[in-house]
Amino acid sequence: MAGTSNDSSSSSISPLSSPSSIVFVDLYGKRRQVAKVQVLEREIALLQISLIIG
Repeated sequence: MAGTSNDSSSSSISPLSSPSSIVFVDLYGKRRQVAKVQVLEREIALLQISLIIG
């Protein structure tokens, strides 16, 4: 029975490594989204300025 507990512990380790890699992917995705939002905010500001001037 000790062998089966070792098997279950090793199988529980592998899913733990997967979520950690998913977290890194999500952080990268969030950075990309933040960058896109910043670009859109700059474009909005420029359009607002051009509306005020024009």
